[in-house]
Amino acid sequence: MITVIWMLILKFSELPTSCWGIIFLIGVAVCFVLSPVENHQKPFDENESHVYRKRSLIVLASEVCLWICLAFFVRLFVQIIPLSVFTEAIMLIMGKIKNKRVIKKDDI
Repeated sequence: MITVIWMLILKFSELPTSCWGIIFLIGVAVCFVLSPVENHQKPFDENESHVYRKRSLIVLASEVCLWICLAFFVRLFVQIIPLSVFTEAIMLIMGKIKNKRVIKKDDI
């Protein structure tokens, strides 16, 4: 469903690069704060959490560099990369909410 919404946004909207930049910054901020999200069936230990956080931040930094290079120098993928990062942020939020619900349900 989220993919359909993003495809409609891409198809019917002509947002300037600054709007895509704001969407991108929101997605990057959420990903930076929330990553990684564990699963209730296999929680992370301290070492796994540290390693996965480092890996996710490396990938996030590479996405930021790639978007800056492509958006400002080549003018390609101005819309695609921010939407993918923002979608990733939405999925991280949904994962955190799911984990809170499972923990709350287990406590009852």
